Amino acid sequence: MKENEMVKIGGKLFRQFAPIDFDGNQWLRTTQLAKMFSLTRSTIWKFVGIMETEPRYKNSILHVSPRATLIKGRDFLAYLQDRNRNYMRG
Repeated sequence: MKENEMVKIGGKLFRQFAPIDFDGNQWLRTTQLAKMFSLTRSTIWKFVGIMETEPRYKNSILHVSPRATLIKGRDFLAYLQDRNRNYMRG
């Protein structure tokens, strides 16, 4: 998907854009993560809540306003991989 391409989410058109910081990290909204990983937004919020309690992911979540939260895409993927490893261990 090209940057700045229009995407239809929930019947509304949105510009597909993810802010990139000076270190090259992509910051995504919960709706973008839900679409990317085929998870529900409530599941994304559950995982974000767990991530906030872990010191490793302390700087991976930005609450930029009461209705806007950005999550570092690379760290969210790392969290899912850690979660999967722990699940597979039993």
